[in-house]
Amino acid sequence: MMSIFRRLMPREDRFFEMFSKHSKTVVAAANALDQLLQGNDVQKNCERIVTLEDEADDVTREVLLAVRRSFITPFDRGDIKDLIQSMDDAIDMMHKTVKTIRLFEQTSFDPLMQQMGGEIVKAANLIAEAIPLLDRLGANAQRLAAIAEEVTRVEGRSDELHDPGLEGSVFTLWPRRQRDGLHDRKPNLRRVGESRRPLRGCRQRDQRHSHRERLMDASLAFPLLVGLVVVALFFDFLNGLHDAANSIATIVSTRVLRPQYAVARAAFFNFIAFLFFGLHVAETLGTGIIDPAIVSPQVIFAALMGAIIWNILTRILGIPSSSSHALVGGLVGAGLAKVGFSSIVWNGLLKTVGAIFLSPAIGFLLAPVLVLAVSWLFVRQTPFAVDRTFRIMQFVSASLYSLGHGGNDAQKTMGIIAVLLFSRGYLGPTFYVPFWVVISCQSAMALGTLFGGWRIVHTMGSKITRLNPMQGFCAETGGALTLFGATWLGIPVSTTHTITGAIVGVGAARRVSAVRWGLAGNIVIAWIVTMPAAAAISAAFYGLVSLLQ
Repeated sequence: MMSIFRRLMPREDRFFEMFSKHSKTVVAAANALDQLLQGNDVQKNCERIVTLEDEADDVTREVLLAVRRSFITPFDRGDIKDLIQSMDDAIDMMHKTVKTIRLFEQTSFDPLMQQMGGEIVKAANLIAEAIPLLDRLGANAQRLAAIAEEVTRVEGRSDELHDPGLEGSVFTLWPRRQRDGLHDRKPNLRRVGESRRPLRGCRQRDQRHSHRERLMDASLAFPLLVGLVVVALFFDFLNGLHDAANSIATIVSTRVLRPQYAVARAAFFNFIAFLFFGLHVAETLGTGIIDPAIVSPQVIFAALMGAIIWNILTRILGIPSSSSHALVGGLVGAGLAKVGFSSIVWNGLLKTVGAIFLSPAIGFLLAPVLVLAVSWLFVRQTPFAVDRTFRIMQFVSASLYSLGHGGNDAQKTMGIIAVLLFSRGYLGPTFYVPFWVVISCQSAMALGTLFGGWRIVHTMGSKITRLNPMQGFCAETGGALTLFGATWLGIPVSTTHTITGAIVGVGAARRVSAVRWGLAGNIVIAWIVTMPAAAAISAAFYGLVSLLQ
């Protein structure tokens, strides 16, 4: 899929033309050096190398100027600079050799040095062969790898000839320090229907706990309810601390905003999100994961503890796991511990589990499409102009993403508090989310956001792949669109999943190797483990609470 995407991207073929021109100059200079070392027309070949070095310098300047003026490049600007400067360094060292030969008026050379001249010609020809293959990296990857191995072998043979060939000589042909520096600078050129068993079917299992629950409700009903609401708001605070970092990761990593300003901006848009979205996600969490009829203070407490402990563990480890699915896992674990599989509302649970895979996939697809559109719109602009434009546009995209985050994530805690109130009879016969619950949850999440989450910002914004402002804008916009759609549909998705998918999509659009797939794989494993781990912790807490009653 990425290969098709790259074929649709605008191209700048002139870079390959300049690379080819420079490589031919290096080959010509290597041949002249070889002839010189053979003792053939020493002065003429010296003049030839000096002329070729001047021509190569002109091409190098032309490439570097094109890099500064072109928004679209065939691969990373840093790789382009490394490639052209490495080839230029090679011909510069030939020029230095000519200067030394002229200085000492050398006209005859050691046979080993003559052999080394042949090795230099082989290496130059191999580089010239590799340059045209860079235009289609994927199709030519195997041949490029073979050329790289052969160049390494040629360099090894040159090393073997170098020191013995210098014995008795009065000058150094290829200083080891310079050759090793050139070798170390080799660029990395990789392109860019519900089914519910009636509750009364579990009557016998529930009878073991009903008496203890009635005693507790009679003596501790209201204080316990207040305590559980506080615990739920603490989870919302942790959610803001843990997940909201995702909404500032890209704008911080691209250095558009300092972390403290980005956090304050994200907190504001997290808070006002309830003004733009309905409460469909809260209804799903309140009534669509486990049967509201089995909800009790013990169930809510266990569910919250499962989610909170998992959030704390992943925060300590700096792993961007999902607070949303930790909460869902906590509810499922507590429901299973109380009445078994009959507690689960399978339609809502399967819809939420499906979002684990769909939300990052949609973010992964949307972000490269935005990159493609932006690339064509700004194809004639300079990198400086594009960078300046998207530093401004990122304020908009980051705000939209924070709005989507607040609209989806805060509603999950609203649903938990509302279903607890509903199960205790405080909402009457109809489930709804009171306004004070909405304000409390949005405030708790905004407060949590203000406390940051810098380790996760670092992971999301720079460790997975490096981003520039244009790429940050595309990742945030793709993530925001995904969150808006999920919130309107009432699906509790993970903001972590969404933004990670978008960031990976942007990185892969540049080139597949730009993504640190090992780290991305570890994050995916953390996502998969989140729900079962939170469910296990929740079930353990429910069992512990039941034993203590």
